[in-house]
Amino acid sequence: MSNDILHLLLLHFNSLTGPEIVLFFPEDISDNICNKVRSIFDLDIDEHFFEITIKKDNIKITNLFLEIPSDWGRGNIEMIMLSVITDDTYNTTLFQEILMEYGNKIKGNPSIYKAFYHKTDPGIDNNEIKKQKTQLRSLMVECFENLKSRKDYPDLKAGKIVKKFKKLSW
Repeated sequence: MSNDILHLLLLHFNSLTGPEIVLFFPEDISDNICNKVRSIFDLDIDEHFFEITIKKDNIKITNLFLEIPSDWGRGNIEMIMLSVITDDTYNTTLFQEILMEYGNKIKGNPSIYKAFYHKTDPGIDNNEIKKQKTQLRSLMVECFENLKSRKDYPDLKAGKIVKKFKKLSW
């Protein structure tokens, strides 16, 4: 994996089938990496934000585990995980703020849990499921774009670009 590679995955813990990848960007990720990320979701880790480095594949997987309220989920929650895959030497602490921000945006939509039921019984309100899936996808596209910007321009945080500009003398 080269330094240019950046992947964002959204996983959901399906109570019947286990971890499933709901969305991923860009869409050219290998099955090997997908399987590794699914297996990470199965680990019993107390931390909500954590990283795992896989030296054999030269990758680092940065994860944010979330529980979101759900009227349909077991225990009235859905377990999801946002995962970012980069080269194993990349400083991924830059991503924590972005993942937390989008985790909060996901949690801020009280109906977003419906997006995880896109493969369910047709008797359920499929229009609402499609609407929530579209909203979730839009959030993840926005998150991915922000991650790419942060990766390409690590100093581009709120106000930092202005501070750098002010240092220039004319």
